[in-house]
Amino acid sequence: MKVSSPEFGSFIDKRSEQAVFNHATDPTKVIKVYAVNENGFPNIEAIREFHKHFMKRNQIPFTVKNKFSGYLKGENGIFPYYIQDKVKPLSPMNNTQYEKKLLPRLTKQLETKGYKPIGSDAYSNGKFTITDLTEENMALDNNGNFIFFDPRVYFWGGTLHKRNFRTLNALI
Repeated sequence: MKVSSPEFGSFIDKRSEQAVFNHATDPTKVIKVYAVNENGFPNIEAIREFHKHFMKRNQIPFTVKNKFSGYLKGENGIFPYYIQDKVKPLSPMNNTQYEKKLLPRLTKQLETKGYKPIGSDAYSNGKFTITDLTEENMALDNNGNFIFFDPRVYFWGGTLHKRNFRTLNALI
């Protein structure tokens, strides 16, 4: 798949569920292209169903918001893409640093919004559960608070985005 939109800048990274690009005209933004597999979504209705749940993650406190921007047509499917503020992830750390330095601050910050730890890396307020809060999915805002840009979010027992996504090899 070739990306032929004036919004898309240079490629940044490929992950299990998305490909990330610089925004061509706004250096403070990135573009994230999502897929259920290498072929993308089979139709617009499937994207609408995904989008309905995915956008609920914007309700999570401290999350960098996603804004739906459009679709890319691939050979075998369709890929939705979203625009998000560009953030620099925290520096990598070992388990001891994470548990002693980051985790207590993270727990305290989330508790201010009604989230309680329910596992080693999961927090819930009874409506949403947040996981995958690792240094590669978090940054610090100007006030020193954690912000999240790729957490796993579950809503009333169901995932907001599927775990079985695959890399978007066709985009690179």
